[in-house]
Amino acid sequence: MSDPATRERPVSPYVTVWRWHIGMATSITNRIALFGVYAGVLILVGWLWSLASGRESYAAYTSLLATPVGVAVLVAISAGVFFSTGYKVRRLVMDLGHCYSPRASEFTGAAVFGFTIVATIGFWAVVMMKV
Repeated sequence: MSDPATRERPVSPYVTVWRWHIGMATSITNRIALFGVYAGVLILVGWLWSLASGRESYAAYTSLLATPVGVAVLVAISAGVFFSTGYKVRRLVMDLGHCYSPRASEFTGAAVFGFTIVATIGFWAVVMMKV
């Protein structure tokens, strides 16, 4: 084992050592998005529970989801679903051996963020037209 005083770099990649790039941002955002997807599943279970519990329970639950905070949570969850979907497609392409050059990797990372924004706005525009 080498002497700790002679090491030029840390053993593990600390945040201060690595330069931030979009690949790191997509990875961290994907973890956050997956937490949102799990929260969305719990909200869906609550909605199904209220549906099974009767009209009054269902009306109370849907009125809670219709509040500005409830709508913001639903928008955030849908953004998480779209981000996770885009990220998984990006990872699939990379697993097939493509887009490993720095330029292509940055482009696909930015494309995931762009897809998330466009898909979320489009989805909620359609939802609001139906309401």
